[in-house]
Amino acid sequence: MAEVSMGGSAKNRYGLWVDSPRPRANELDAWVRLWADDRKLDFVSILLNAGTDPKYKPTWDTDLLLEATHALMKKGVEVRWMSYPVATPIAVDRLVDALHDLYTAATLKGLDSWDVVPEFDLEENWGGATQELSDRLAAGVTQIPWVSRFAVNFVPTLKGKAPGFVAPLLHHPRCKIAALQAYTFYGGEGHWTDHAAFRPGGAYLDACLDLAQSLFEDVTVDEIVFGQALYSQNHPAPSPRGTEALQATYDHLYAQGVRRFCGWSGKHTTQEYGGAVWGPEDRGRRHASTHPQGRPGRAQVARPVQGRRRRRLGQRQQVGPPQVLPATRHRRVGVAVRDELQGAP
Repeated sequence: MAEVSMGGSAKNRYGLWVDSPRPRANELDAWVRLWADDRKLDFVSILLNAGTDPKYKPTWDTDLLLEATHALMKKGVEVRWMSYPVATPIAVDRLVDALHDLYTAATLKGLDSWDVVPEFDLEENWGGATQELSDRLAAGVTQIPWVSRFAVNFVPTLKGKAPGFVAPLLHHPRCKIAALQAYTFYGGEGHWTDHAAFRPGGAYLDACLDLAQSLFEDVTVDEIVFGQALYSQNHPAPSPRGTEALQATYDHLYAQGVRRFCGWSGKHTTQEYGGAVWGPEDRGRRHASTHPQGRPGRAQVARPVQGRRRRRLGQRQQVGPPQVLPATRHRRVGVAVRDELQGAP
C-alpha cells in the first residue's frame, strides 16, 4: 500500500472551514468552546464573508472577529482568515485594503496578527483571473507588514491538475499552504457528481493524491490539506452512505498517509444540518454525519490505490490551513469537470 503524509510530523491535524453559525458578542465563549473543546480542532479557517455580495468584503464585526480569533488562539487553535477574491482589479484592491485594516486592527489590540494566515478560496468568483490579477493580489497581501505567507484552496480537476486560473497564485513563492477540495459527494441524478469518480474511494481521490505529490515536487508549498465534504453523502448503491461514506473516504486517504484534513463546513456540523460531528475518535479518526438526506447505509471497504509508491506528503515547515462549498457553489468548476468527464471511463 502506498504511503503518504501531509506533514513532516506524523501527527494528524484536523480543521474546519467555519462559515456559520456566527456568534453574537454574548455567545462568543460558547462558540469558541464548540470548536476548541467540543470538536477539538487543530485549526479553523474563519470565512470573512459567508456569501454576501460583494463577496470580497468582510462581513464580520471587526472587534468580534478579533476577539474570536484571539480566544481560539489562546486555546491552541490555529486560525486562518478566508476570503473570496473576485477577478477584477477594483475587487482585488478592496480585498487587500480590507485585510490590511484587519491586520492593523489586530496589531493595535496587541494580538499576534502575524500568526493568522490569509486564505483565498479560488472558485467561480476567481474564474478567468489573469496572471496580472494574480500578481496584483499576491503582491498586495504580502506587502501587509504582518503577512509573510498565504494559503489557497481550490477544486482540482478530474485529471489531477490545478485549474489555469488557480496556478499563478498556487505557484507564487509566498503560497505556503494548499487545500485541495477533494470532495466525494452526490449532488443527485444528472449532477456533475453523478459519476463513479466521486464516490467514496473513487478516482477523484486518486487524482487529488497525484496532484498533491506533484505540488511538493514543483512548487514551494509547505503543507497540503485534504478537504472533505460533510454534506450530500446520500451516495447511490452500492456505495456506502452517510457516516459510513465519510469514513470510507477518510480511510482511503488515511491509508495513503494523508494526515491533514479539513471539513466543509461549520454549518454542516449543527443540528439544523443533521448534527454532523467533526471531532476526534479512537486513534484520531474523524467521524461525521451528513446532510439529513444522507442517512447511513451498508459499509463498503474503499479499494486500495494502484500505481507508483507516493512519498510522504506534508509540511516542510510548520504551518497549516484551507475550503469548498455546497454543490450549488461549484457551478463554474462543475461545468469544467463535467466537460472533462465526457471522455472519462
